[in-house]
Amino acid sequence: MMGDVKNQMAIEIELKLLFQENNKKNIINLFDNLNEAESKPLVFLKNQYFDTSDLQLRRWDMGLRIRAEDGRLEQTIKTAGTVVGGVHSRPEYNIDIQKNFPDLTLSPNTIWPNNTQVSHINDALQCLFSTDFSRQCWHVHVNHTVIEVALDLGSIYVGEFSETICELELELISGDPAELLTLAKRLAAKVPVRLGKSSKAKRGYLLAAEAGIIVQKQGAGSEVLLSVLEEKVDAFSHERDHEIKSKRAFDCVKIGLDCWLQWEDLQLNPSLSDPRALYCQFQQNLQLLQIVFSQAQCFSADNKAMFTHFIKEVDALKIGHISSSECINETNIKDEISALFNNPHYGLLQIILVKIALKAM
Repeated sequence: MMGDVKNQMAIEIELKLLFQENNKKNIINLFDNLNEAESKPLVFLKNQYFDTSDLQLRRWDMGLRIRAEDGRLEQTIKTAGTVVGGVHSRPEYNIDIQKNFPDLTLSPNTIWPNNTQVSHINDALQCLFSTDFSRQCWHVHVNHTVIEVALDLGSIYVGEFSETICELELELISGDPAELLTLAKRLAAKVPVRLGKSSKAKRGYLLAAEAGIIVQKQGAGSEVLLSVLEEKVDAFSHERDHEIKSKRAFDCVKIGLDCWLQWEDLQLNPSLSDPRALYCQFQQNLQLLQIVFSQAQCFSADNKAMFTHFIKEVDALKIGHISSSECINETNIKDEISALFNNPHYGLLQIILVKIALKAM
C-alpha cells in the first residue's frame, strides 16, 4: 500500500481475504458502523507489473510494479517473504519516480544477488500485466494496534484476457500482528470470506501464462501435498510423546491448510479436466485433518466441534457423490462450489487453521 517511506525497507504484514461481490455492501456496512474504524477516501489505483522475458525477477522471488495514484507514480520492489495461509509477510521498497518505467538503480544494492548487473536487468524489463481497481479503506484501532482494511474491486489485465479482483487486505500498520486474525474472525462471523493465498502479482503471472505471454513451470499437484500430509498424519498418530505430538499436530495443520488453498486455486482453474477427482482429494484432506483434530489435545473443544460439523456439510454436497460413470454438469458444480465458499463456517475455519499453523513456524 502506498506510503511515505522512500526507498527504505518496510516489512509488509497483511492478511488477504476473498469474497463474492454480492457481499460487498455487507462488508462496507460492517466497517462503516464499526466504532473502532475510521473511514478513508475512496481511491483508484492503476498498476503495471514488470519482469524480463525469462522471468528473472520471478525466479528471484521478487515483484516489481509501478503504481499510479492521483498523478503520482510510485515504484515498489518486493523481495522474498513468507505466506502462511492468507498471511503475507515480505520486505518492500517504495520510492516516488517521474517516468512510467522502472529504474532499478534507485533501489538499494543490497537487495540484489551477488554480481547482478542491474542495468542489464533494467534494459530487459517489459510490462507483463496490469491491475486497475478501486480501493476503499478503513483504519481500525483496537488494543493498541492499527490495522488498515482495504477493499479492492477491479481487474487484472493481460491483453484481451482479464480476471476479477474482489478482495480485502488487512494490513498491520502498527501493533500486534495477532490482531489481524482477531479482526478477520470478527468479519468472517458476519460475512462469508475465505483466505487468499495468491497475491495480485501471482495471479497476474498465471493470467499471463494463460494468455501465452510467458511460460511458467507448473508447481506440484495437490496429490503431492496430500501424500506429504498423509505421511505427517501417520507420524502424528503413532507419536506417544505429548510435546512432540502437539508439534506434529501444528505441522499437519499447516500442510493441510496449504493443501486446502491449493485445491481452491485448482478448482477455480477453467481448464480443470476432472473436478470430481479434485473434490475427492479435498474431502480426503479434510478427513486427514479430522484425525489430527480428534486426537490432538492442544486444540479447543469449540474448534474441534466446528471442524466436525463442517466436514458433515462438505460430505453432504452432491459433487462428492458423483460416480466416475456419471455425466458432470459444470454449471451445477460451480453452483455447489459457490455455495461452499458462502458457507459461514468456510472462511472462519480457515482463519482458525491459520492461527494454529502459525504456531508451527
